Amino acid sequence: MFTINSSYFLLGSQGLLAFILTYIFWLNHLKTKGSIALLGFGLCLLIYAVVITTTLTDIKIAVLGATLVSAFALLCLQLSLSQLIKMKTFPTLFYCYALITALALINYASAENTLFMIAIALLLAVSYITLLFLLNHQLKAFYPKHVIFITLATIFYALAQIRIITIALLVPATPAIIDNTLLIATNIAICAGIAVIFGIITLTAKAKEQYLKAFSQGKSEFITNVSHEVRTPMNGILGMLSLLEQSQLTAQQQHKVSIAKNSAYSLLAVINEVLDLSKIESGTLEPEIVTVDIKQLIEETAETFALQCHLKEVELIVDCTKITEQFIMTDPSKVTQIISNLLSNAVKFTDKGEIILHVALTQIDQESFLLEGSVTDTGIGIAPEKLLLLLQEHPAKRHARQHHYSANALGLKLTKTLCSLLEGTLSASSQPEHGSCFNFTIKVATTEQPALSGNNHDLTAHTILIADNNKTSANLLNDTLAKLGANVVITSTEQETINTLKLRQDTPFDFAFVSEKLFSRDLNDFMQNIKDINNINNVKFVLMAYLDCSYDKNTLLISNFKQLIYKPLLSSSLNVILDRLIYSQDRQPSANHGILKNEQGASKLLPGKTVLVVEDNKINQMVVLGVLKQLKTRILIANNGHEAIKILKKKGHQIDLVLMDCLMPEMDGYQATQLIRNGEAGEQNSNIVIIALTASAMENEKAKCLALGMNEVLTKPINSDILTATMNFWLTPKEKRYCH
Repeated sequence: MFTINSSYFLLGSQGLLAFILTYIFWLNHLKTKGSIALLGFGLCLLIYAVVITTTLTDIKIAVLGATLVSAFALLCLQLSLSQLIKMKTFPTLFYCYALITALALINYASAENTLFMIAIALLLAVSYITLLFLLNHQLKAFYPKHVIFITLATIFYALAQIRIITIALLVPATPAIIDNTLLIATNIAICAGIAVIFGIITLTAKAKEQYLKAFSQGKSEFITNVSHEVRTPMNGILGMLSLLEQSQLTAQQQHKVSIAKNSAYSLLAVINEVLDLSKIESGTLEPEIVTVDIKQLIEETAETFALQCHLKEVELIVDCTKITEQFIMTDPSKVTQIISNLLSNAVKFTDKGEIILHVALTQIDQESFLLEGSVTDTGIGIAPEKLLLLLQEHPAKRHARQHHYSANALGLKLTKTLCSLLEGTLSASSQPEHGSCFNFTIKVATTEQPALSGNNHDLTAHTILIADNNKTSANLLNDTLAKLGANVVITSTEQETINTLKLRQDTPFDFAFVSEKLFSRDLNDFMQNIKDINNINNVKFVLMAYLDCSYDKNTLLISNFKQLIYKPLLSSSLNVILDRLIYSQDRQPSANHGILKNEQGASKLLPGKTVLVVEDNKINQMVVLGVLKQLKTRILIANNGHEAIKILKKKGHQIDLVLMDCLMPEMDGYQATQLIRNGEAGEQNSNIVIIALTASAMENEKAKCLALGMNEVLTKPINSDILTATMNFWLTPKEKRYCH
């Protein structure tokens, strides 16, 4: 026969069992959300057993302590289940816990009331049954064999709780005898129920971890495959645009090809952005710090948004006048993404007015600068509370609450992460109907690379007219020209411009920058109105046009406009125009205007060399052939690894370098490289230079290629300058590669 003291021991064993199981689970799942709450549940059961066995002589304290601990235990269990297995929350239970607590406090404050204690026991049992029922319902699709067992365990547990609590609390001083069979059965059921519940929770947590791991791996593989499939045609697009850019084109055609090329690179940046999101989730995103022409990078990035802005009749203004260094060290792809994301959002939500990109460089110390930028627009604006959500919340939550802004939420989330990665910040201010301003900072490093010799025009003897209806754009151009010593006059309407030209007919302007949007009718009508002004032919007119303008070269010549410059006004373009205006009307822009190239030095070793191109894609073959032909190299083509091995084995072919695609039919680049390094293509070729051309941008791809014996890895789309420099490097004797 078991006495009430025996039931104390069994209660203690139940609590100890629950605590041990939850503690083991917590140790094995330290980072799993909900494991701490489950540990709290096990700890509460242990405390419950201790309270019952130590304070039973004082009935009021026993009831109060046991009730409060039981209610908190159920709360911990509910929270842990909702976090661990996403069990649906049942709000009524929270009211039940509150009622249990209230009854316990009332019972403690009043005279002993049996009905209160029975009600408390019943509410605890019902709450526990409800939780286990919800757990059972949540898991029945995954663990159908355990459903009946959990149900029986729940029933026995409820009956045992009611019987043990009522007997133990109502008759604490009486050595009451509890039926042996019922006591054994209920306690076995309780322990078994606890063990099964924690076992299933553990299995579910492990299954969830495996699912998330498999999902993450599958997502990464999917993103990698998509990146590969997109990069392959992108290599053809950018390659052909580069070849077209080097052909004989008019200035307008050249500019449009440049815009198309930069836009393609922007699309490539979006692909990189998706890859970066995957890396952020896996915690593997790292900056790639290189030397970069920062002003050129910023202006080229902004220029890709010019057409979108002009089609919406929004003025895009780029202000880089406070960038004092040409070269700095940073991650150019990350900087491009940050600026592109902010400009993209501004263009999307601005239908009139202007968008201003302002970037400045402030020196922190001898080794670093702070790149400070802002994107200001006159768009629809964002309410402050919604702006805070955009910058802080997870995109999925934001989408549910605020559909209108959800499309740019992911970009802002990534932008903020990229700024933090580069030791910077992202902040914003906005008011509805008054536009927005996004500010970013990035820490960059100094570099020892000297600035290229550029044009420092002396305009002290020149007077220049700026006729532009956009005051911000006019003031920016005024500041730029004034720093060069020019005497500048600004007009904002067509009639004011005509009047100003008439007033200065005796001492005419040297140059006149006239905006396309200034004309009330068209360019020809404007020139007709000023043709009778004395000395007007001495003024060199420059049309500040938009990308969608319809004026061709012949129209400009007939209208007496000497030059055309596209908005937004970029420093590189302005240097070219000033160079032509000052020295010669027909002078072509020099190669170093805002462009960092070293092709002459990079191609010294390449003429006459034999290069084997191993590539299965015909378009990519054409792109590589176009680059190599300009370098005057001998070229051999192989469509796969098998053909490459045969060509290398063939006598009479002295091949200096191999450009190897990685994914090809029959034999891929990986296997072909291994065979070449093992001497299967001839011992004389076992150490031949192999440069991988891969469409995969993942970091493990480069490691894989290098481990297989490739000398260098280039990611598609291939940049002709980088390809040339890389080939030159590996064809240079080892002792001279790092000589300056």
